[in-house]
Amino acid sequence: MLKNHIKITFRNLWRNKMYSGLNIGGLALGMTASILLLLWVQNELRFDAYHQRADRIYRVTNTLQISPQDSWVWSNSPLVLGDFAQKQIPEVEKVARFQKPWSPLVVRINHELFKEPNAAYVDSTWFEVFDYQFVMGSPKVVFKDYNSIVLTQSKAKRFSAMPLRLSVRPFDSILQTTSSKASSGIIRPSPAFSSI
Repeated sequence: MLKNHIKITFRNLWRNKMYSGLNIGGLALGMTASILLLLWVQNELRFDAYHQRADRIYRVTNTLQISPQDSWVWSNSPLVLGDFAQKQIPEVEKVARFQKPWSPLVVRINHELFKEPNAAYVDSTWFEVFDYQFVMGSPKVVFKDYNSIVLTQSKAKRFSAMPLRLSVRPFDSILQTTSSKASSGIIRPSPAFSSI
């Protein structure tokens, strides 16, 4: 019985080739588009969801009105806004600020200079808000000193000649190695679906 149904189906498809081709092609195209859309939405929803408190983390942005029809949205805000928001808005539990240097940070290792374009200055509360896996150090003690630095594993391997204890003058363009002035840590790299 089933064999007969399959035969009849293939005969009808073969008899109406153009109509069958359009239907099957449309079905395949629709299913492909649906699957790609589902994968895209899944990827977007997965971004930064690996943090334990992802449902309570918000990013403050700036909207600059250029003209009545045009506006720009920047992914940053003034640094003083963090303190102000924490004092004025009771719902704000913690603030973690992030500032990229205007030009690549320059690291000096034994009289050699290296440019580091992916450096950032962060608050001492950074690792209380965001979750990272520490290979060396811990989030509780890594920012005990004002001049602390945290490296990813790949950067630590790159700068393996450099002692793990470093000193940085905040908002200075040159990071210099010193004996033991600042505690530091090494973290695993962020997942690919991280915006940080």
